[in-house]
Amino acid sequence: MFTMTILLIFTSNLKYAAYILFALSVEPIVVRTATVVQPAGGVPSILSKPIDVKQEAINVNLLVSNNNLDGIAALLASKTNEQRQKIKIEYQQDYSHSLDQDLSGKTKKTYERLMDALLQPLPEFMARMINWSLEQSKNWLYMSIICTSSGELLKQIADAYYSAFNTQLIDELCNKMNDVNGLNVVATIINYIPGSNNTELFPGPRPDTTEVAEDLAKTQISCIPERYGYCSVQENPQLFDLLSKSSFAQIRAVVSAYQAKTMVSVETQMRTYCNGDLNEAYARIVRYAMNPVGYWTTEIYEAMAQKHTDDRALTLAILYRSEIDLATIRDTFNVNYRNVLSDFIKGHC
Repeated sequence: MFTMTILLIFTSNLKYAAYILFALSVEPIVVRTATVVQPAGGVPSILSKPIDVKQEAINVNLLVSNNNLDGIAALLASKTNEQRQKIKIEYQQDYSHSLDQDLSGKTKKTYERLMDALLQPLPEFMARMINWSLEQSKNWLYMSIICTSSGELLKQIADAYYSAFNTQLIDELCNKMNDVNGLNVVATIINYIPGSNNTELFPGPRPDTTEVAEDLAKTQISCIPERYGYCSVQENPQLFDLLSKSSFAQIRAVVSAYQAKTMVSVETQMRTYCNGDLNEAYARIVRYAMNPVGYWTTEIYEAMAQKHTDDRALTLAILYRSEIDLATIRDTFNVNYRNVLSDFIKGHC
């Protein structure tokens, strides 16, 4: 038997910055922090506060010397992603060996995944999660990342993917996805090749803007599918362009206008009339554009609702959203599922 530290980073009150809840469990699971701008209104659980990077590296070294893995995880998880990278670099400069190497092999694989996630830049971590997900059978983690990331983050992920695997992310998707319509959507969402200057062929991902073209939105509501088959790029190019190229703000405006006019859920329309991977991509994009907090609240719940908790999906959600809206997600979870999120994690990990 062994126990693993499970980290959940929350702020019960933003006056006190972030606190870390430790829970010990026979079954391991892990969670942590992130840094990205997203089109969402929410409260983060991790706030950037000034730190002494050199002193933090000394503190980490002391914890490493004492083999205090829980302490290392707690220290790193209370920092922003950017701060963790600075501590990691300072540690290597001061002690002439990497923190990754010093922690390697000290514990079980799931805990190692926690430490790896804490020590990786967020785009690299997400790139590695995409790679892992594509190797699985009908695992939608890659789809979730691609469909909900900002344009700038998608570029960073594509760069990190190429650096880690020496393969273009779009090429990897072409090799691993069998559904042509689904592939067309996710490839167009990314629309970026690291190192390419061909902006005409690869103009980049969707714009990160909050501006809405109101007149255009009024015409775009006609592209929402109301019959089977009216989803593919061939039959409905306007829908394809809206969901793969437009900003989340524009998508939200179109979906809101359609639902106000028809009293019908657009996500339900996507699930009903679109097939295969296209069904999954379109429904996720709509759900996220309308309510980012609600989207990730559901993802966190579903990661634990199955027979075996999906620690990778749970880790990604917590890490990704902690510097964006995780405190709001925590409160939403408590209301939607009538459970305190920290207690729910302890009970399912």
